[in-house]
Amino acid sequence: MSTDGPGGEKGFREGEESGGEEIERENGQLDEEKIEQEHGEKSGRMNEEENEQDEEETRDDDGPARRTRGRKAPNPRRFVSSWSENDSLDGRRTRAWVLILRTSGCSWAMCTMCGYHGEGAPATGDDLVHQFTEALGRRRDEPVAKLYTSGSFFDEREVPAQARRHILGELGSRFQRVVIESRPEHVTGDALKEAKELCPGLEVAMGLESSSERVLAFSVRKGFTFKDFAQKAHIAREHGARVRAYILLKPPFLTEMEAMEDAVRCMVEASPLCDTLSLNPVNIQRGTVVEQLWKRRMYRPPWLWTAASVLLEAQRSIGRARPGVRLVCAPSGAGQERGAHNCGLCDASVTAALEEFSLSQDPAALEKTLEAGCGCISAWRDALAAGKFAFIPYDGLQRRR
Repeated sequence: MSTDGPGGEKGFREGEESGGEEIERENGQLDEEKIEQEHGEKSGRMNEEENEQDEEETRDDDGPARRTRGRKAPNPRRFVSSWSENDSLDGRRTRAWVLILRTSGCSWAMCTMCGYHGEGAPATGDDLVHQFTEALGRRRDEPVAKLYTSGSFFDEREVPAQARRHILGELGSRFQRVVIESRPEHVTGDALKEAKELCPGLEVAMGLESSSERVLAFSVRKGFTFKDFAQKAHIAREHGARVRAYILLKPPFLTEMEAMEDAVRCMVEASPLCDTLSLNPVNIQRGTVVEQLWKRRMYRPPWLWTAASVLLEAQRSIGRARPGVRLVCAPSGAGQERGAHNCGLCDASVTAALEEFSLSQDPAALEKTLEAGCGCISAWRDALAAGKFAFIPYDGLQRRR
């Protein structure tokens, strides 16, 4: 899973496009009275990790947090989460049904920001079909589906071929557009040919994260290169599938300025290969390298101002060369300490502007929000300026509790 996915591919992949209504949780019970707004690619994940964490943490004065109580083993017959969210399809606003299957997990599971491996269970093909069928029965007639796992939908160790065929066939007969995600090594011509036949509206999402080989290798620890991504994107497009790339905003060890420049550069370089570019600001997931840095105050999630600036600059640059590419961003846990945030006073308005841009592709809302500013915008500019000097890991804002 990306970012991955990471964000939500995955962003938290993912619910990446908008605030959504959560309609399912791990217990599989429909709860119409409990509707909460989610933001970010795979938006339901961070809140679920917080709510379902079945452990306590203590901290020594000079050491990291340690776990003092175990977490219940996940049930392989129960999906992770499902919800409905705002989206757009061929230029018109609509709704998307999102489902996160509980699989055995990503076969790579080494990315520095991704904690999705912690939600896996030894699910068989029959278990996955059961999860899918149970969740599908509560769908609300959305025309778009986003199906996520903890890794790669095309990895047969994670999603056996028979279960994959069944799920794709059901999705293809019900939805106009279907987004699935996979690492590039599992995106093959044979798999794509079969998937496109079963699911005509297929869109293949891959967690590219960055086009910089240095960032991919040493900051994200992604395990593949931009060239690998490009090759598989070409294969997907040759088979008639749409391509979506997840772009990570502020991988560890990058300053705010470096992160902004890296994300813009990646979106521009990936745009000829993609139909959708999803900007995924890093959120702090449990059990990751990023979390350990964050606990030591050596990492701060990106500013929402940075996300807005990246989208505007990338759109200006890409629009001249490939105007049909769609740019989206809905940060997981926006406004929270573990997610992309500003000062707390302007977070909601900036997040709303990011959502409006993602749905309409009209930069007006983002431009207006940046022009209006906030008292914290000077601190954000200081954070950007710090990128020109020695590494300064954390901004000067008071940490919110």
